[in-house]
Amino acid sequence: MFALLLALAACAPKEVPSPAGGRPLNLWSVERDGRQSWLLGTCHFGITLDAALPPPADHSLRDARVVFAEADVASVQGMEALNLMWSDASLSDRLEPAAWRRLVWRAGAIPATMIDHLPPWVASQLPTIADAAKAPGGGKGMDLEVLDRAKARGIPTRFVETLAQQVELLRGFDDAFLADLNRPSNPAAEQQATRALTDVCYGGSEDLAALLPPDDPATGPLLTRRNAAWMPVIEPELATGGAFVAVGAAHMLGDEGLVARLRARGFTVTRQLTRAPPAARPPPSDRAPLEVPVKQQAEVLAWGAQVTPVVVDQVCTEGGLPLTCLFPDRAACVSRLTRDAGLCVEQAEADPDGAAARATRFQGCLLAGAALEAIVHERIPDSPGCALITAAVQQMGG
Repeated sequence: MFALLLALAACAPKEVPSPAGGRPLNLWSVERDGRQSWLLGTCHFGITLDAALPPPADHSLRDARVVFAEADVASVQGMEALNLMWSDASLSDRLEPAAWRRLVWRAGAIPATMIDHLPPWVASQLPTIADAAKAPGGGKGMDLEVLDRAKARGIPTRFVETLAQQVELLRGFDDAFLADLNRPSNPAAEQQATRALTDVCYGGSEDLAALLPPDDPATGPLLTRRNAAWMPVIEPELATGGAFVAVGAAHMLGDEGLVARLRARGFTVTRQLTRAPPAARPPPSDRAPLEVPVKQQAEVLAWGAQVTPVVVDQVCTEGGLPLTCLFPDRAACVSRLTRDAGLCVEQAEADPDGAAARATRFQGCLLAGAALEAIVHERIPDSPGCALITAAVQQMGG
């Protein structure tokens, strides 16, 4: 359930009939004393801004005086992003074996040695992000699209909370995210959750209980308390007029949502409708099934046992860049890569594309975790050769 609130992604096709007056948007006009502003409930992945805010409703953003979003995630790139998303703890050691294989399988092409050092709150989003990348817009996310358009028009941008506040909050739910990841797969429950998200993102549903039961422990910290904290930030700007506030769609809904809170403060809040064609839903998801389809497991493991010592010996060659840049000595190189090779073989085991893809993925996976760790902990020597490794990994983080 924690991942639902963070992602609000919709990937399953489900037609939602439009009412006679038009299709409801996740857009509300906010008026008081003749001054008008706007609220947009965003779905962070899986639907484009054009689909969620079709003309003529897009004038609400185009003509805004100031634009608010949740946090300035676009400003965090390179080393800062790598540090934010790195954990020294091994995630594979904290998950049940089946849960770990399921996560790696559903995360797509991300090397397992990188996934192994993600904090749980980041790892829980990998399947959603991988799915969203296949959807219209390539997974960039509505929130970043809003900020990009504001920047292009020279509209000032502000934020209802800091990124540090968001990260601190999410890190406090590590145990809950781990529990979610470890929970046995439940296709029926996941389909139900996806339908609820689809209803919100594409059909304008206001059924918060379908997204998150009222007694869910995430409701208070992730929704209610944040809504209360945001009100003193956005209310003066909404009252002034010309403000455009774009935050997660779940924050708009329910008795403690922003819409209800603003109405209680004397604002007239009116949901907007459109007669534009319904947003084009992605085709039925072709994402990996919940359980890893293990094919030829014995053959893959035998292949891994055969290839690992050969590859590790080649990589840990004296004078080579990996040994020179990432490890204090050959023994440390062999030890680390032999351990990580086990994770990479597990990932290769689930690869449906055969031996060639398996070998390519294995080789790419092997050094990723060690390179990230060396960069995060600033252990890479300052040399032109090592700078190539640093630049490549920083590009991955940005």
